[in-house]
Amino acid sequence: MFQTRTFHFRHVNGSIKLYFKQLFSCRYHNNFKKTHMDFKNKLIEEAIRVNHAGEYAAKLIYQNQIRRAKTDELKQTLLHMLHQEEKHLEFFNEEIKKRNIRPTALLPLWNILSKLLGSFSNQEKYMMMVTQVVEEVIEEHYQNQIDMLERFKELELADKIKKFMQEEVEHKDLASTKLHSLSWTDYFLSKIIEKGCRTAIFLSKKI
Repeated sequence: MFQTRTFHFRHVNGSIKLYFKQLFSCRYHNNFKKTHMDFKNKLIEEAIRVNHAGEYAAKLIYQNQIRRAKTDELKQTLLHMLHQEEKHLEFFNEEIKKRNIRPTALLPLWNILSKLLGSFSNQEKYMMMVTQVVEEVIEEHYQNQIDMLERFKELELADKIKKFMQEEVEHKDLASTKLHSLSWTDYFLSKIIEKGCRTAIFLSKKI
């Protein structure tokens, strides 16, 4: 009789241990899954926010450059780029609304700085230099996003950004063909623009 009771006690005790082990394992799995989803959603939200800000800035830069273009050929080149940037911006505007993502709070600042940059680059050389420098940064930026989205199996969004990146690379390559020689002051200026672009990307993700 005593042995039978001991057997039942051990059996019940083992069942309780198994129950709690499974319970905690399930909770850990659910918590891990939730954390992973939160992390994924946060990165996608940041990507769309910064892309929206970047296309917004690009639109303003080109609009102000077009006003200062001195030849019809240059104006048509800039208009072609502007129309593509407007399509990119339209897409990210829709994504912002659809996913209920807050745009960066720095849009008013980017509005001012983008107009200034577009107005400052009032010669073809500087217009093309701005395009080349900015698009080099954007190409790297978009490729990082594509890699991230493909890891998360967000293939539809990744494919859309791939298309946009190809168009940005076209802008960069076109600008490169029109740039022949840059002085050391031009090179120094291009580095300032590059650093400013990278800083704007970082801040637009977070703020």
